[in-house]
Amino acid sequence: MKLFKKLIVIAALVGCVPVSFAAPKAAVVEVPVPEFFTAKGKITQLNAEEKVLHVKLEAGLEVTFHADDKTLIKAGETTKSFADLAADDPVMIEYVYNGDYEKVAKTITKPPKSDSTSAEKNPAPGA
Repeated sequence: MKLFKKLIVIAALVGCVPVSFAAPKAAVVEVPVPEFFTAKGKITQLNAEEKVLHVKLEAGLEVTFHADDKTLIKAGETTKSFADLAADDPVMIEYVYNGDYEKVAKTITKPPKSDSTSAEKNPAPGA
C-alpha cells in the first residue's frame, strides 16, 4: 500500500495523474455588528471648542469621546446642547468608531435632575 501511495505522488509530480488536494470549505459565520456601543460614567473634562469630553467609566477607565453636529444631547427627555454639559455630570453615551478609531458620540444622555423636595412629599415608611 505504501508503494502505491508513493507511485501516485510521483505520477502526480510528473504530471501523469491529475491530483486535486482541495482544502475543506470553511464555515461562514455571520457576526452581528452593533450599530453603536454604550458607555456610562462621569465627565472629568470638557473642551467645548473641539467638542471633546473625557469620561471616567464605571469600570474606572477614562475614555475620550468626540461630539459632532449630529450628536444628540439630552437630559431626560429634554434636548440640550454641549454647553449644558459640565464636569462631574453622570452621562450615558451611545457612540460609534469613525475611520480614525475615535469614539464619536451619537447620543449623550444626562439623567434628569431629581426633585429634592420629593423626599419631603413622600416620607420613608416608618418615619
